[in-house]
This record gives sequence, structure tokens and C-alpha cells, in this order.
Amino acid sequence: MINANLNAILFDLDNTLIDRSTAVHGYFCSLLQRAAPHLSPRASQQTLQEIKEHDQLGYSERLVFFQWLADHHFPHWTSQELWNDFAENMPQYIQPEPNCLTLLNQLQQRYALAVVTNGSVKVQRAKLKASHIDQHIDHIFISGETEFEKPDPQLFQLALQSLSVPSKQALYIGDHPQADIVGAIDSGMQACWISLNREFPVELPQPHYQIPSVHSLRSLLP
Repeated sequence: MINANLNAILFDLDNTLIDRSTAVHGYFCSLLQRAAPHLSPRASQQTLQEIKEHDQLGYSERLVFFQWLADHHFPHWTSQELWNDFAENMPQYIQPEPNCLTLLNQLQQRYALAVVTNGSVKVQRAKLKASHIDQHIDHIFISGETEFEKPDPQLFQLALQSLSVPSKQALYIGDHPQADIVGAIDSGMQACWISLNREFPVELPQPHYQIPSVHSLRSLLP
């Protein structure tokens, strides 16, 4: 059970509050239809699987990933063109999750809520709007709007200062072992890992809590 003195809950965005994996699948299915219509259904599925493996749930370095896409699958596109297309079109595949929005509404009655996420301001803001999460969380901190990036504790501290909540009274929830969990622990917060059916790396500081998805958060709250 989480400390009863908890006053704030801070969330990662991708694969925590939104289903990024499903949206990325939809986007690349569409891109292959537009940019590689000659591929057979089987070849298209194989290519899609390879792309998703290299994307690594969004953990792969973005410049490297889009250069790899241009080199291996879209030779008529530059890496910058692929990034621009992704930034413009992927957010439309983000779908609001009613259960998540209901959870946020319930939590707002008891806690200060914030999103702390790495990424491009344009893309992350578009995801927040498409998912309707921007209507349910007042405090949003995107690395692209600051000089800090998770796991730098200073990004977490910036959020906590804006919320006027000490770190010991805050919980951070995210899916990335290093960026989210280590970063939150280093900033003095309690940390909850979204496992997505994975094992947490034994070599890293362990999270205080683990849940399979954000929908299980209620089971931890007093």
C-alpha cells in the first residue's frame, strides 16, 4: 500500500497513460501502404515486425531509428522526412482510453496530478490532445520545453516545485526502467513501474511498486 501522506502523482506518458504501441502499429501499417504498396501482405507484416522491434517501445534513439528506416525500408525518403511524417501523423492513431480518463478524474479529487515526459513538444502535445489527457491533468512537463531530460532528477524536481509538493509526498509512475524509475528514485520520489509483462533489470535500483498497467493503480492507493 502506498504511503498515506501521498499528495501528488506524476505520470510518464507513452505506454503508461497512452497505448503508444497500438498507435505506432497503426501508423506504420498506414505508412507501408502509402510508401511501399508493392509489398506483399506477408512481406509487409515482416517489415512491420522488424520496424517495431527496432523502435523498442520508443526507447531507441530517435535520430538513429529514423535513419535506419530510411536506409533499410524507405530509400526514397530522408530520415528527416520520415520524422516529419511520424510527428504529423502518428498522434492521430492515439485513442482515448475511457478507463484511464475515469481513473484520472478520480485521482484529481485527492491528488495533484502531472505528466512528466521526454520527447518532442509537438508530438507529445499532440498525443495529449488526441488522448484527451490534456483535459484531465493540469500540469504537463515535456523535456523538449526544458533543458532537462529524464532520468535527470532536475526535470522531476522542476515538476515537484511547480506542484509545491516535497518529493517524499509524491509518486512517479512509468514504464522505462532507467528514465522513469531510476530518475524518480534519484529525485527522492517513490517509484511505480508499469511492467507490461517484462522483468525489471536486476542491476538497477528497484522500484517501490510494480503493476502490469496503470489500471491497476487503484490497488495500491489507501
